[in-house]
Amino acid sequence: MFTILTRFLLIPLSLLLALAIPPAADAQQRPGTRPPRTRQQSQRRPARQQPKQEITVPINIGVGPSFNTLGAIDFGNLRLAGPVYDDQTFHYGLNISLYAVLDQQLLRENRRHIPRQYRSQVLRMDELRFKPAILSLIPTSLLISPKTNNTGVYGATWTLLGIGLSPISNPVRLGIDGNIVATYAYIYSDTISSPTHFLRPGAEISLDLEIPITKQFLLSFGWASQFYIPQQIGGSLLETGSGNDALWHIGQAFLQLHFRAPYTTSF
Repeated sequence: MFTILTRFLLIPLSLLLALAIPPAADAQQRPGTRPPRTRQQSQRRPARQQPKQEITVPINIGVGPSFNTLGAIDFGNLRLAGPVYDDQTFHYGLNISLYAVLDQQLLRENRRHIPRQYRSQVLRMDELRFKPAILSLIPTSLLISPKTNNTGVYGATWTLLGIGLSPISNPVRLGIDGNIVATYAYIYSDTISSPTHFLRPGAEISLDLEIPITKQFLLSFGWASQFYIPQQIGGSLLETGSGNDALWHIGQAFLQLHFRAPYTTSF
């Protein structure tokens, strides 16, 4: 049996031969009639393209206020510390989350598209959350905190890679996440060394509680701690600090409103 590629190669070749070689006379064939198609010619038709299938996936759009502490952790006294923290306890911002939600019903309806080696594990999940790599370009956190006392902060955090688990999923969801992040923050002040251009990769661990109000609207709140290579306040990007005078921890309390909208795509 011919493959599709072979068929496409043979069809133009046979047309060229037909034009170059005149057909033999057939006394029994009437003028103006075409010879009957042979079985081999019938088999040379190109295969029809399979129609694309559509799937509708809920897209989660979460946004809400955040309250951020910038500084260090004083383990000796079990408290937060640092020049920025001492000047102003909280700096304000926005917390953002974007991802696709694959619930158990959707997974079962499309089980044939799940690789066999992962199918049994995936189908045991109540919910699978997936974030395409392109969405990593959108910050997951914004710092928008002009001076209220003496120090102001503007910045953004991007989540580059993450993994999470949910020890409790019903009736509320408790989520524990670990992420690799990158943060840029511009810090300016009247009382501490400034400006500071803080730019560091870091590791984040977060805990959140999600409460469903309806299927399309949810509420969540939680805390995230981000740990970075220390940078001296008022120093350059390459200047590392130590102790409580450096910036190496950002703590974030957040509240999010989640809206889920259907998105239809084809594959």
